[in-house]
Amino acid sequence: MMPHRRWAPLLVAVLVLSIGAGEVLCTAVDTEVSAGNNFAAWTPSSWRQTAQPEFASGTGVNVDLVTFPGSIILASTGTGIFTSAVHDTGMNGAKFDYAFWDRTLPSSTTVSLEIRVSDNLSSGEPDAGWQVLGSGTYASLEGTEGRYVQWRAVLTSDSPGVTPVLEEVRVYYRPV
Repeated sequence: MMPHRRWAPLLVAVLVLSIGAGEVLCTAVDTEVSAGNNFAAWTPSSWRQTAQPEFASGTGVNVDLVTFPGSIILASTGTGIFTSAVHDTGMNGAKFDYAFWDRTLPSSTTVSLEIRVSDNLSSGEPDAGWQVLGSGTYASLEGTEGRYVQWRAVLTSDSPGVTPVLEEVRVYYRPV
């Protein structure tokens, strides 16, 4: 019999080992304290875009998807906008946790990300306004819920021949 103070690390170990396996449902029984302690945990689902075919499903203005396959760069100095395809999480009210994006920023360049999430589509796109996530490398999406998600990147450069590079975007969500 396992003492009641030692079952928590076991549950953490089970959860850590199961990352990436989808939803994890565990039941722990601590006979010294109660008849049963139920513990439910989840691992997030993610939408990851990092390859040329994934980026090619979106649309862009003044962006280049060919020069560096699997990355988005500016086609010319100034501003470029890339809008991803819409991703269906498969569940209304999915709760979004974080967005992460990998980018390379030479001097005088920026990459800013925006996202929109909704349970409904209008003309094939989420019927919500764009939420600015910023120009860092990640943003919390706490309080954001919906079935459909789409992101948009704004790339800028003030120097001719110098471009930021967007390599990957990951959006994490979980079931209701």
